[in-house]
Amino acid sequence: SDLKCVLNVPGMARLFASLPPPSAVGRTSCLDDWIQSLSLGQNMDGQVWRSWGEGHVETEPRGWVGAFNASISLGSLFERLLSWEDEDKSPICYPDGLTPKLLSSVGLAYHVLSK
Repeated sequence: SDLKCVLNVPGMARLFASLPPPSAVGRTSCLDDWIQSLSLGQNMDGQVWRSWGEGHVETEPRGWVGAFNASISLGSLFERLLSWEDEDKSPICYPDGLTPKLLSSVGLAYHVLSK
């Protein structure tokens, strides 16, 4: 929920979705770190197929509840993360050479899908 509050600051979502400047060799962006975090949650509560011969499931495990709540929480960030215009400026002033590469919405989609 803290990240939701930060992303509500005008221009911050676009800054979050930017890439580090070329001079920042070896540094990752917030966007790349967030994508990495999302990848950790893949198959969080994987289901296993039961054949008909194994019979009825008497008790259902409750592990899916935590996985469901985590997916709701992480998924709700998409709305805020994508709530910027290509013309939005960064809310932070950087010295020359340290300005991150602000992506367009098309550039963001390409970056996310090609990771």
